[in-house]
Amino acid sequence: MATTAQPSLLAHLQQVFPKEDRFLLLSSLVLQLVLGLLFGHAYDQRINMATGYLVATGHDPYIPLDLTVVFHNPAFQGMTTIGNPPPWPVVLGLIYLCSYAIFHNLLLYNLAIKLPIIAANLGLAYLVRAVLK
Repeated sequence: MATTAQPSLLAHLQQVFPKEDRFLLLSSLVLQLVLGLLFGHAYDQRINMATGYLVATGHDPYIPLDLTVVFHNPAFQGMTTIGNPPPWPVVLGLIYLCSYAIFHNLLLYNLAIKLPIIAANLGLAYLVRAVLK
């Protein structure tokens, strides 16, 4: 009985993430997560957080509202609107529902907003590597 050898998932992952790249990948991921948790542009992060809440609760993210009661922080008073294209507010709404709506922690919400960007950053690094090979 002849069987065709198909590469397993582990073999495929080892091919995509070679052993010599794993340290750099993990270092980059840890560094970005730590910096993402602690830092962010104050204005942009407030806009992203407010937009996530507004979209998740069915409000119009392009109309400014006072959200100090929602986030228990005076920095959210009279928030202006987002200027990003429509797919990003939808993603922010999903992030709100998966993070702040459950845990009510602004630091965790701040990091959750940055996770798609960190994932895209790592993906772009591997795309550039593949193009340059």
